[in-house]
Amino acid sequence: MEIHLSTLDSKSEPPSELVAEFARNFEEEQPTTIQWAFREHRLESKFFPSISEIRALVDRRRRELREASEEERKRQERADMEEARSAGKLVDIAEVREAIRETVKRFPAPPHIERHHRAQEAAERFSTPPLQLTAEQIEARRQAERTEIENYQREQ
Repeated sequence: MEIHLSTLDSKSEPPSELVAEFARNFEEEQPTTIQWAFREHRLESKFFPSISEIRALVDRRRRELREASEEERKRQERADMEEARSAGKLVDIAEVREAIRETVKRFPAPPHIERHHRAQEAAERFSTPPLQLTAEQIEARRQAERTEIENYQREQ
């Protein structure tokens, strides 16, 4: 039906082989998608469509339908989540984390983990705090380093 409408619109009659090739190429497509593709082509062009033009339109339509379906699925998922949250059926992630922490605290840590924690604590106790220097102190240190480098280069 759509091929017939396209032939009337373009005022040209395609060969029967081309019509058969259209049928073979699009036999597995949904009829509504094919109808949409031919209608779109008739709106955009005054010529009879090629198979590649219809294929491109069919692919575009499939992508649009897939994206719309995915968007609807996400919307429904958000609505379901919101409904479950308002009904108190959804557990907050903070509660899950706290339950995991409490469960982990009930069991002793393996020896290698204990050793690692002790080493980290020791490193923290013995680490030197960062120095808080003024701009003048920083410049004085830089100048001292430059002088030391110059003295070293002279000795070489």
